[in-house]
Amino acid sequence: MSKLGQIGSNDLDFIGFAIDHGIESIRDGSPLVPFVISKKNNDKNLNRFLGETSIQSIARAEEYVQKGNFDIAIIIYEGFVNFEGEKHEAILAKVFSKNNKFIFAQRYKRDKNQLTKIGDYLYLGDQK
Repeated sequence: MSKLGQIGSNDLDFIGFAIDHGIESIRDGSPLVPFVISKKNNDKNLNRFLGETSIQSIARAEEYVQKGNFDIAIIIYEGFVNFEGEKHEAILAKVFSKNNKFIFAQRYKRDKNQLTKIGDYLYLGDQK
């Protein structure tokens, strides 16, 4: 059973903010350097993680989150998501909130030099 209902509206707003920051980071065609945006007692921090591969970068971000003591931490990175039988580029958000872990995705498409979000961000499920 999903624990999504345990996320408050402030945290949902923070998740939307993090995903939007990811979208804006790639709007000019640049690759996304995975980052963690976190909050503890209303203090917000953003840290980027660069490895030799995106998998290494994400692993470094996960290590950082595991060692931290945050109210909420979100790892943002680029990837793909299948939705209604179609594969889409997406900004993915791994959310760590108290004892809960979730994953969200914001689909987008590129047309020449234009980046357009597709719909709202999607809840993809709980993480284990």
